[in-house]
Amino acid sequence: MSNRKNVLRKLLDLSAPIDDISTQLRKLEWDYEGEGEVVLEPKHISNVLGRYLKKELTKEDIEHWSNLIECREDIEFDGKYLELIKELIFKLANPALEGNITSKSCKEWQSQIIEAQKKVEGKTREFPKFVNKIKKTRNPLKQTMIKKGIFLKKDPSLKAVAKKKKISKDSIPKKTVLKKVSIKKKDTSNIKKKKTDNERNKKK
Repeated sequence: MSNRKNVLRKLLDLSAPIDDISTQLRKLEWDYEGEGEVVLEPKHISNVLGRYLKKELTKEDIEHWSNLIECREDIEFDGKYLELIKELIFKLANPALEGNITSKSCKEWQSQIIEAQKKVEGKTREFPKFVNKIKKTRNPLKQTMIKKGIFLKKDPSLKAVAKKKKISKDSIPKKTVLKKVSIKKKDTSNIKKKKTDNERNKKK
């Protein structure tokens, strides 16, 4: 593990005194290119808020922690909770603008994190159900549409596939009409009649 990654993990977990971590971060070069060395997840924020509620951390510790994380290019935010993480880090880093950090606000933020996690977990659990429905379908049209990444608006079982393939709304047909082809039965009445007449002539 690189020294940068080690220090950044200490920062996310706040596993050392915040002043010590800050000193170690100053030794690292600020300019950084490439993907983030570590990923900030909601659990890291929830952990810090919980430690404040237990009086293990002060308001100043949380503000300092958030400021050290904010705008660092070597820290990536979890994409599933990107907007929520951005919002919470900004609020924690700027109490003068967003209001003081209190026990009440920490509990509210923890509730927001829990609700967001439930939504993400719910979508993850639903996806296999959609896939199973797709696998079971015997409709040739649906099978073709699955391969092309297109779904019917009224068929939620195919939405997951289209979403995964990032199909634009413009490429999705508003309505798909299945035309029933009726095959006319061959009229055999005349053939039967001729056959009967022939048989009668032979008897005569």
